[in-house]
Amino acid sequence: MLRLRTTKTGSGNTAVQVIERGGHRIKVVKHIGTAGDDTKLRELLEKGQRYIMQATSTPPLFPEMFNAKKDQAVSVDDLEFTNTYHSFAYEFLSYFYGLLGFGSIDNDSSEEAKLLAFQLELLKNHITGCLSIPSNGI
Repeated sequence: MLRLRTTKTGSGNTAVQVIERGGHRIKVVKHIGTAGDDTKLRELLEKGQRYIMQATSTPPLFPEMFNAKKDQAVSVDDLEFTNTYHSFAYEFLSYFYGLLGFGSIDNDSSEEAKLLAFQLELLKNHITGCLSIPSNGI
């Protein structure tokens, strides 16, 4: 069973770790981070709880305890890349390009929208060229 622990470092900061106990031994599964103040410590503890919830297949007994924060924004610190491929950026930008409707801009649209669509098209072409993505799509 995964648990969180905090421990003092030699520099006086507080380290947050995900641990697993078994056979009278403690195994550090993941080091979440080191905090120098209470605000950062709270953030790291929340991040550790999210890691434990994602890493275990058992749902929490009281899920409402972990859903107090309704902001679902993703922090770069929370990302862990497990599988990447060369066309990811192209697919990502193409998805939002289409979602925002820039693929269907007509001649009656405002100049700002046309300029933004042109810039997005340039960015997409640049990424395609840099990543050697076939021009026929993904």
